Amino acid sequence: MNQSPAADNVHPVDNLVPRVRDLCDQIDSEPLFHLSLHSKELFHSNLLAWFADTYPQAAYAVFSRWAEVRPGAPHMRAGRELRHLDLVIQLGDLQPLVIENKVFALPDSAQLEGIVASHLGKLVDPSLILLSLLDPGWDAGILRCPPRHVWHHVSYAELADALDEVVPSLATSPGADGFGTDVVRHYVRLIRLLDQLMTLVEPQGGEDRIALGPEVLRLLSNLRLDSPAGKRRAQLAISAARGKSGDAVNDRPITYVASLTRRLPLAEAFVSLPTGDKLGWQYQQGQFRLAVKVPTGNLYGSGTAVQHRREAHVLDHYAKWFDFAALLEVVPEAEGDVPRIEAAGGLHRFNPDFAYRYRKVPDLTFRQLAEVSARYLDIAGAWPVP
Repeated sequence: MNQSPAADNVHPVDNLVPRVRDLCDQIDSEPLFHLSLHSKELFHSNLLAWFADTYPQAAYAVFSRWAEVRPGAPHMRAGRELRHLDLVIQLGDLQPLVIENKVFALPDSAQLEGIVASHLGKLVDPSLILLSLLDPGWDAGILRCPPRHVWHHVSYAELADALDEVVPSLATSPGADGFGTDVVRHYVRLIRLLDQLMTLVEPQGGEDRIALGPEVLRLLSNLRLDSPAGKRRAQLAISAARGKSGDAVNDRPITYVASLTRRLPLAEAFVSLPTGDKLGWQYQQGQFRLAVKVPTGNLYGSGTAVQHRREAHVLDHYAKWFDFAALLEVVPEAEGDVPRIEAAGGLHRFNPDFAYRYRKVPDLTFRQLAEVSARYLDIAGAWPVP
């Protein structure tokens, strides 16, 4: 990513602002985008189902890119939310398509394997498509599900290319009207713009900062796209951490989570101890938190007395856990003012089971988080248990 000499002290994420602003303005001008906001994924599934049912010949030209010709296969109306499948398209003489529509998110492999195992019903050897703006990172764009099924990733940019080719033919389709053609044309423009925007804010490497800059976030939040972009970066942060440490340390399982809380992206990893307590870290809003979860007995809850007992338990057993030396070895600039509660000897908390201390690290990179995570997970994996 190019950076001008005048911006030597500006992180590459912040240099995105002019391009992000331009794309956001264009997306904001698209009426279909505003219609999609109530239910993003269902909107896209519904529009593609309408397209397949209204323009079957054009739909055949589009979807035959991802499905085999199957002479004699029956034509049926598109199915939406059918047996937990986002979209099923069955065009005459074509292999049926099952489309898992994720737009801004990505399913895990277990979810896709579950669809294959439980929800395909009587569909005969369908083509399985993951349609998403985001790249799932599969080898050659495929995910194999035993015994014989294969998921193929299709990007919205590829879908836009396919739809664009058939737009001129829609005006001469049986029963066509100008409005339907305009809808498809606007839809093509919208998904191209969304693809360009999400590609632009996608991290460029390990030295990229996990948090998007405040101006980029402001622009995205105006379109309610800040949460999906932030969660994507949390997912990639967790992927980097898992790649460093795996799913267990010293036979103690590690639980990784990338999620949103109060519309803010959160990444975390915790090691389960034999006692039931968990030691781990969180990264959210520029805070790197060392935390203990104690979901045991009368320590779990929200009342003042419970909070005091939980804090006493954590400080009695895990006071040395809140040592930020390993963080400072990787990120020296994380040394700053000790939060007031910690300076008074206390702990921050989230009810019902969570106690933590933190340091502010707003510019933490993916590489740094993976390194810091590995150090603390190793410490948790070796933590002595009475």
